[in-house]
Amino acid sequence: SMVSRTSIVNSVVIDLIFLSYLISFFGIFLGRKALSLTSDFAEAHGNLGITLEKLGRLDEAEASFRHAISLKPDYAGAYN
Repeated sequence: SMVSRTSIVNSVVIDLIFLSYLISFFGIFLGRKALSLTSDFAEAHGNLGITLEKLGRLDEAEASFRHAISLKPDYAGAYN
């Protein structure tokens, strides 16, 4: 029936949203782990900032962008 198909679609959408958040959080974990090994890589700080920004963690994102800029002032990716 139409109701059960809609219910299934809604469930899949919710699962995909949850999965995207899990992937993002895992990305943050891996990004921070990589930065603990080499903290002078501006692009990694910028990428971490983008992920944090997408998750609404704006203060942390800003700190990552600022750190990227401090390492490489001409890194355009950090000027969001």
